[in-house]
Amino acid sequence: MERRYFIRNTILTASAIACLKANAIAALTDSRGLKDYFKNDFFVGTAIGTRTLLQNDREMLDLIANEFNAITTENALKWGPVHPAENEWNFDVPDKFVEFGKKNNMFIQGHVLVWHSQGPRNLFVDEGGKQISKDALLKRMENHISTLVDRYKGKINSWDVVNESITPEDGFRKSKWLEIVGPEFMKRAFHLAHEADPDAHLIYNDYGMDNSKRRDFVVDLVNKYKNKVSQFMELECKDIII
Repeated sequence: MERRYFIRNTILTASAIACLKANAIAALTDSRGLKDYFKNDFFVGTAIGTRTLLQNDREMLDLIANEFNAITTENALKWGPVHPAENEWNFDVPDKFVEFGKKNNMFIQGHVLVWHSQGPRNLFVDEGGKQISKDALLKRMENHISTLVDRYKGKINSWDVVNESITPEDGFRKSKWLEIVGPEFMKRAFHLAHEADPDAHLIYNDYGMDNSKRRDFVVDLVNKYKNKVSQFMELECKDIII
């Protein structure tokens, strides 16, 4: 009985292997990617590194085109890499990134316009090395956002406008943006991005939203912004009626 049981199991195992092999072969001949399986549900996205774009890594780019329908950059659109000095711009990699996304009909996410990290070394200081004034920093913000967003208007679908500016301990992160401009820097950044491309979807990006203190602060802040916008629209309507 034990021998027959062993042989019977062996036959079943061989059958299972044959089935797995057939499925594997079918999978290899199936050109559909993850994006195709979930096309009616949500975007499937990934980040593309600078080296991949500069070296035109076809193996990686073809894999991305097959599997994903939403892309963002790892670093190429951050302030430091794209705008390293006041009158210096590096558009080579961002242009390649956007061109790749448009060619493959992808949802393109811009990351990021305002962040406390990965900015130019002299972003927060004047020519003499002293901390820059509020007005001067806001002018730098305006130039950066308007130039970058306008260049890719109608091409980049969505922007991370402000990144990681909230902490559970402090509310607003104690960054140079907060120190020099105050909390209004965030609201100003969103206004500038919207003015540059009214059709782009604008996002506040952060991590750790499972932390209730951080999440509640962000939700409360968004609601305050929305209320101010509603009040402004009501005033505009009243002015038009009058």
